[in-house]
Amino acid sequence: MPLKPSWGAGVGRVPRHERGFTLPAMPPYTGARAIAMKGITIMMRNTWPLLLPLLVACGGAPPPNDQMAKTEAEIRAAQVKLDELRQAGPSDGTPKVELHLKLASDQVAEAKKLIADKDMDRAELVLLRAEKDAQYALNLAQEWEARARAEAKVQEVNELREKMVKP
Repeated sequence: MPLKPSWGAGVGRVPRHERGFTLPAMPPYTGARAIAMKGITIMMRNTWPLLLPLLVACGGAPPPNDQMAKTEAEIRAAQVKLDELRQAGPSDGTPKVELHLKLASDQVAEAKKLIADKDMDRAELVLLRAEKDAQYALNLAQEWEARARAEAKVQEVNELREKMVKP
């Protein structure tokens, strides 16, 4: 008599992975369980229409208050630097800085309208763009300030050279 393997894959049997797998049929609910399931079903049917407006109303993104604060801080910093640049004297970079500050301010106003219209995702993107414009304005102002300082140093060096040449 031949020995059969212990895992039951004898001759003529189809291995389990080839037979497929099916769940046994569930018995119908009876008695108290059926009454409880029926109550849950009725409760869920009656509750969804009440909960759906709440879920939709609360499902929107929150207002981008953090992004608004960061953007407004960048605009203020660029405005301060622009004022310093104006006090130092006329500069070729002032119109560019003013342009980008105006763009940032206009975008903040647009974002506030979008927030009022409950379009929070678009408002956040507009605020990001405004923040980048304000940062660019600040960088331009800093660049022109550095150029003015460099030109002043070059002028100072030239004056010193003239004094050294004239004994």
